Amino acid sequence: MGIGIAQGLLKERSRLVVIMAEALFVSALQPSQHPTTREICIAAANELGKRGVAGCAAAVAAEFGDHPLEAIARMRWALRVAADCRNGRQPGISRERGDRHRRRLDRVS
Repeated sequence: MGIGIAQGLLKERSRLVVIMAEALFVSALQPSQHPTTREICIAAANELGKRGVAGCAAAVAAEFGDHPLEAIARMRWALRVAADCRNGRQPGISRERGDRHRRRLDRVS
């Protein structure tokens, strides 16, 4: 595979994460619910089905205009969770937090 093709695929995968994050951002799903990968995919698909890609992006833009501080925190969550799902990791558990959890379990064992 050539470098150009690999770069194109990486850009496309990144764009898909952003689209999913925007859909999650406008969904009713909350970080406090600790959603599963399945719940995240369903929520994103439902929003994309209702609003489309452009509609999700427009709703995100409106929220950033109306509530910028809250929108920043929610978008960070949505991007992290979308990337976790795309990369096959359990959503919502950062590597750092997961590593700390594993170290704690190692000490207990």
